[in-house]
Amino acid sequence: MLLTPSCTENRNSRRRLIVESLEQRQLLTTFTVVNSNDSGEGSLRQAVIDANQHPNDDEIDRIDFDLPADDLTINVRRGLSITDAVHIDGTSQPGFNGTPIVVLDGQNRSTGNNALTIESVAGGSTIRGLVIHQFSGSGIHIDGSDNNVIAGNYIGTDATGRTDLGNSQFGILIESGSDNLIGGVIDVDRNIVSGNGQAGIFISSPTALRNAIRGNYIGVSSTGRTALGNSGNGINVNGALQTQIGGSADGAGNVISGNGNHGIRIGDTTTQGAIVQGNRIGTDVTGRLDLGNSRTGVLVVNSAANQIGGENGGDGNQIAGNGEAGVYVEGRGSQQTKVQGNSIGLHEAGHRALANDGHGVRLISTRNVLVGGEGLAGNTISGNRRNGILVDGTSTRDINIVGNVIGLGTAGRTVPNEENGVYFLGVRDSAIGGARVGEGNTISGNRLDGIRIQGPGENVIQGNVVGLDTEADVAFGNGRNGVTLIGARGTRIGGDSVESGNTISGNTGDGIFLGAMIYGPIYTWPVEQGGNGHHYVTIRPSTWQEAENLARRHGGHLASITSAGEQEFVRDQILSGDNYTRRFWIGLTDRDEEGVWQWTSGEPFEYASWHQGEPNNLRDEDFVHINYFSGNPRLANWNDTDSYSDYAILEFPADAKDFIPGARDNAE
Repeated sequence: MLLTPSCTENRNSRRRLIVESLEQRQLLTTFTVVNSNDSGEGSLRQAVIDANQHPNDDEIDRIDFDLPADDLTINVRRGLSITDAVHIDGTSQPGFNGTPIVVLDGQNRSTGNNALTIESVAGGSTIRGLVIHQFSGSGIHIDGSDNNVIAGNYIGTDATGRTDLGNSQFGILIESGSDNLIGGVIDVDRNIVSGNGQAGIFISSPTALRNAIRGNYIGVSSTGRTALGNSGNGINVNGALQTQIGGSADGAGNVISGNGNHGIRIGDTTTQGAIVQGNRIGTDVTGRLDLGNSRTGVLVVNSAANQIGGENGGDGNQIAGNGEAGVYVEGRGSQQTKVQGNSIGLHEAGHRALANDGHGVRLISTRNVLVGGEGLAGNTISGNRRNGILVDGTSTRDINIVGNVIGLGTAGRTVPNEENGVYFLGVRDSAIGGARVGEGNTISGNRLDGIRIQGPGENVIQGNVVGLDTEADVAFGNGRNGVTLIGARGTRIGGDSVESGNTISGNTGDGIFLGAMIYGPIYTWPVEQGGNGHHYVTIRPSTWQEAENLARRHGGHLASITSAGEQEFVRDQILSGDNYTRRFWIGLTDRDEEGVWQWTSGEPFEYASWHQGEPNNLRDEDFVHINYFSGNPRLANWNDTDSYSDYAILEFPADAKDFIPGARDNAE
C-alpha cells in the first residue's frame, strides 16, 4: 500500500486528502559483491543466492562489484547456478577500463564444475565483464535458457587475455537454449574464448534455435594477433538450428583461429540452417598472419541448408591458413549448402597467398551444393596447397561451381592453387559454370590443369574463362592443360548459345586434353612391412612405350623393381593371383646405350632378377618384362625383349591422385 497525495474537488470546492491503493511493484534491486570470499555476506555466491530468491517483475536484478583493488580474484569452489534472471556486471568494478578485471578462478576443482550455469528458468540474464578460467567443467553453461547475453568476458585465459588458463571442457556450452547472444558488434562486447580443453563454443540440441555468435576472438589472444587455441573446435554446432556465426554488419565477424581441430564444425543430421558470415577463420584479426586452425576452416557434415558466406557485401568470410581444407562439405545430408562470396586461401589484401594446406573447397559424397554465384556471390579461391576445388565421390551429384575466380588474386596477379583449379573425381550431373551471364568461372594460373574431370558423369563445362584474366584479355595460363578429361564419358564442353561457350587460352599444355582412365585393383607395398608405400596397377596389353606414357600422364611410371624385397612383393602379391602364364612390362630399358640398363623412374640400377641366359639382346631387345609362370610362380624372372603389345605393371607414388582404384577390368 502506497500513500500518495491527490487533490480532488467536491461540489463545495473543498479539498481533502484521500488514500489511493496502488498495485504492488518490485523495483530494481542491485546486489553488490564486496569481498572475494566464496560464500557468506558480501560474496558473489551470496549475491547469486539472493538474486535467485528475489523475484523480478519490471526490472531484472543486478549483481555489481566493489572489490578491493588488490583482491579481484574469487576462488570458486563449486559452480554457481542462476535460477532467476540477473545481470552480472563485472564492468561495474572500480578500475574497469574496457577489459575485464574481476576473475572467477575454478582452480580445476572437482570434475564437471562449471563456473556459471544459467538454468532454464533464468532466461534474459546477462554475464558481462568477467575473467573465467581453470574450471574443471565449462566456463559458462546455458542449460535450456533463452534470450541471454554473454558479452565482454575472457573465458579460458588470464586477465590479460594472453595466457592460457583454460577451462577443462568448453568455454561456453549452450544446451537447448534459444535466441542467446554471445558477444556483440562493439569492442566492449567481445568475448575472448580461448585456451579451453574442448571446443571454444559448443551448441547442441534441436531445441537450440537462432543463437548468435558475434564479434568474438575464439582461439586467439586478446590482441587478435597470436594463437591461444582451444584444444578442440573453435565453434561446434551439433544438432542446433539456424545458428548465426558472425554477420555482415561492422564488428559482427569473429576471429576463429589457432584451434586444435576445426575452426567451425557444423554437424549432425538435425543441424540445419547455420549462417557463417563476415569471419576471419585461420588468420589473425588483420587477415594478414597465418594463425590457422589445425584442421579445416569450416567443416559441414550431414547438415543441410547452411550458408557459408553470402550474396552481399560483407557476407563473405576470409578462410586461410588452415591445416587442411578451407571449406569441407561431406555427406548426403549436407544438401542445399551454399559457399558464397568468400576469400579462400588469400592474404587480406588479396594479392598473395595465405594458403590452406589442403584444398580450398572440398565436397565429398554430397549433392545439391552451390559454390559461388553471380556477382558478389562468387568466391575467390586461390593460393591453396592442393586443388582450388575438389569434388569427389561416386554418390556426389548436382554440384554447381558458378561465378568464382580460381587461381588469381587482385592487382592482376596469379596466386596459384598448387594443383588443379577445379577437379571432379567420379562426380555426376554437375556443372562448372553455366550458360547465363555471370555464371562462368575464371580458372587461371593454377599449377596443374585449370579444370580436370576424371570418370563418367554427364557433367557440363560452360561459360568459363580458362587461362586468361577475368576480362579474357591477358594470359595467366594454367601450368598443364586448360581442360583435361580422363575417361569422362558424357561430359559436355560448351553449349548451343554464345554465353555457354568457354574461352580457353594461354595454358602451358593443351587447351582441351582428352584421355582415358586407368582402371585396376591397387596393390600397395606398406611402409610398415618394409615397403615404399607406392601403389601398383596392372593394365591390359599395350606396347612398352604406351604403358610408360600412360603411367607418366597420371604421375607414375612403369614399375621399378630395385630390391629383392620389391621383387618378392610383385611376385607374391601382384602376380600370384593369375592362373595364366603371362608377361608384364616393367620400367627397365637399355635403348639409350646397349647394355647400360636404366629405370625410367631414374632410380639406380643395382638389383636384377634375370632369367638364366638373360639379357641376351636378341633382335635388338631394349625392353624388359617379367615372365610369370602359373605352374612355377617362383620363377617370375626377367627377360629383355623387343617392343610389342603385352601386359604391364605401373607404379605410382604414395600420394598419387590420378587413377581410380577398384575395377577388376583393367584397361586404359
